[in-house]
Amino acid sequence: GKIVVVADISETLPPIQPNLTTLLDQNCAPNDSDSTRALFSFPLDSCGTVQTREGNHIVYRNEVRYTEKFLPTTDSLSDQKPRYRLTVQCHYPVNGTSTYATSREHAFTLSAGQRKPRAI
Repeated sequence: GKIVVVADISETLPPIQPNLTTLLDQNCAPNDSDSTRALFSFPLDSCGTVQTREGNHIVYRNEVRYTEKFLPTTDSLSDQKPRYRLTVQCHYPVNGTSTYATSREHAFTLSAGQRKPRAI
């Protein structure tokens, strides 16, 4: 399966650069970005994604982060607190019922059993 996230960063104060955002794994940068948004597309089991079970659902969580790693500091990168954090999560029913996700341009049905998008 795959997670696709578009983070709209247009109203953050102070402003940040979408192209410098990462996921929990700081090696996972946006696939694409413009002046206000960052697009991430990554497998469920990568980029620091944490999997938990909550009742009848498997939940995958990650974060879009912005850390000023280019500014001089005495802290190591792993000790720096991000200036921007957006938690993203996907819930998959354990019993295999479908989850539905939409966007303006595409609509997909995600089946919990196979976790692959199918165009509808």
